[in-house]
Amino acid sequence: METPQTVRAIIESKISELKNEIRYQLTTNLTEDGRSLIYTIAYWAKQVMFNNEYNYNKQLFDYLEIFYNDLPVLLVDFTRLQTILGEIKFFYNPEYKEHMK
Repeated sequence: METPQTVRAIIESKISELKNEIRYQLTTNLTEDGRSLIYTIAYWAKQVMFNNEYNYNKQLFDYLEIFYNDLPVLLVDFTRLQTILGEIKFFYNPEYKEHMK
């Protein structure tokens, strides 16, 4: 599904914030499971940026819920990451994109 330009710009900005938060998280004292989650989120962001060029993909959207639910279980300092993922989930939602057209 083609993403409107305004939504694409917002998602691109949020992914940039996500990259910075991932860098920060990797400097903290993570467990192996926490580090694994951070790498998975980074790979997810790569898929959104390069493979899908910020266009909606149902599978990628569904992963956001999984990540969001895993954060409090696998990370100690997860509030900022949870906020960013929540914002991405809001704007990456196909219903929001339809509203913006």
